[in-house]
Amino acid sequence: MTVISCIKQVRDLDIVLKNDWVVQENGISINIDYANRIMNTFDETSLELMLRLNDTEKALHTKVVTIGSAYSETILRKALALGVDEALRIDAPG
Repeated sequence: MTVISCIKQVRDLDIVLKNDWVVQENGISINIDYANRIMNTFDETSLELMLRLNDTEKALHTKVVTIGSAYSETILRKALALGVDEALRIDAPG
């Protein structure tokens, strides 16, 4: 049996400083260009549960899928390092 988990890469907003909030005439903007890209917390939980299931069922094949540019390769490498059998990136610009 194959279990597939979709994962997404997001910015780590825990390190955003108060000085990064910029109030302009047309609204509020925030500079998050320096924030690291991490795996979405909910997707990380899904990945952990999938790997726990893999520990109990030896005939299980695990796979992760993400849609994105080459920046998404880091979360796929992290998933492979955690023990996922296969990782797939669907190329999308941006």
